[in-house]
Amino acid sequence: MAQLFRLAVLAGLMLDSTVLAQSSPKSSPLRRTAWTTSRMAGTPVPPAPYRIRPAFPEVRFDHPTSLQEIPGQDRLLVTEMSGKIFSLSKSVATAKPELIIDLEKHTGSQVSVIGGPVYRGNKLTELQGAFVYGDYIIGTIWALWPDATTSEPTKTFKHATLVDTDLQIVSFSEGSAGELYVLDYDFTGQIYELLPSGLKDNSAKFPRKLSETGLFKSLDDLEPSPGVVPYSVTVSR
Repeated sequence: MAQLFRLAVLAGLMLDSTVLAQSSPKSSPLRRTAWTTSRMAGTPVPPAPYRIRPAFPEVRFDHPTSLQEIPGQDRLLVTEMSGKIFSLSKSVATAKPELIIDLEKHTGSQVSVIGGPVYRGNKLTELQGAFVYGDYIIGTIWALWPDATTSEPTKTFKHATLVDTDLQIVSFSEGSAGELYVLDYDFTGQIYELLPSGLKDNSAKFPRKLSETGLFKSLDDLEPSPGVVPYSVTVSR
């Protein structure tokens, strides 16, 4: 009886397979009804409201780090990481970078210049119109002014060291009240304010010649003055 039941089930499966094969011939693939109600248009993201283009198509810099405008001069200042500072006319037709200073040659060391603001505040009046910038590696802060005694096309600039620090300078900012802030990256991680030192300049009094030091009674035989103790340095070989 069980044997007859298994034979009946097998026969039924074979019959179903034959019917399916006849109703779905391989020569007649299914066809999808065309979608004619599409309302898709545009893009899912709105376009940007602005665009950019090269302001000076023929001008390129090597790793520039800062861009500032010189007040009243219609010129831009561009600093490169290597320590070069360029002046650039804002006229596209005549735009050609002019090298103002190369700090690597000026300081004799490798530099990583971080440009700051062109100072327009009233707190540090002596820095009015000066481009203030510093160096990430050596921590020095400088200023650069257009020389008011010169004019185009032979415009020149004055350059001065403001302060030597141990900071790793990464940014400058001019506050609303005329403060000039300096941001240190790693030495302390603090914000500093640039202020006048208040120290008197006595550099003109410093002796420039050995005879002006008062160390020797006689320079002919290098006899020391009274109170000066002579000594020699012994170095082992």
